[in-house]
Amino acid sequence: MFKRLVIGAVVGGTVVWVYKDRIAYDIDDRTMNMRERLSARLDAAAERVDDIAKVVEEGLHEAARRLKSRGPRPAVAGDAGIEKIGKPV
Repeated sequence: MFKRLVIGAVVGGTVVWVYKDRIAYDIDDRTMNMRERLSARLDAAAERVDDIAKVVEEGLHEAARRLKSRGPRPAVAGDAGIEKIGKPV
């Protein structure tokens, strides 16, 4: 039983070694379509992430611009350093 296992492993290893180039070619050929589709999907996802990042960045710049144009806001109870009726916040 063990002898058959060893013989099978040797024969299998020899077949893989002899036909390794053919096996690699077949695997590349069969997976090419899948890899191309995956590449296209990843490119599309990267474009969407870039678009979202631009929108977020524009929104942050606009918010900062609005805050600067309004000037400093008056302090209200609850802000750091302001006390409510004698109780520290």
